[in-house]
Amino acid sequence: MKNVIATAPGFHGGCRIRTGETFSVPDDEKGGWFVDAAPGKTPAAPKKGGRKNQADPETLGEIARSDADTLPPGVPADDLI
Repeated sequence: MKNVIATAPGFHGGCRIRTGETFSVPDDEKGGWFVDAAPGKTPAAPKKGGRKNQADPETLGEIARSDADTLPPGVPADDLI
């Protein structure tokens, strides 16, 4: 058995393994979501995929405000519903 560190969330032996958690696997087992845990060595943190366009509204409140901003002058937002 060898010790490995999870680089992404996954399941092994019926248990959920979280990113950064150390666990044991058989010597011949391979996986794309874990790397060998060498003593004194930690894997690089996985890159997070961010949103491409940060200008897009994120919450329902921001969406409602952006819709109200596009109304012609004098039209109350209540009339949209």
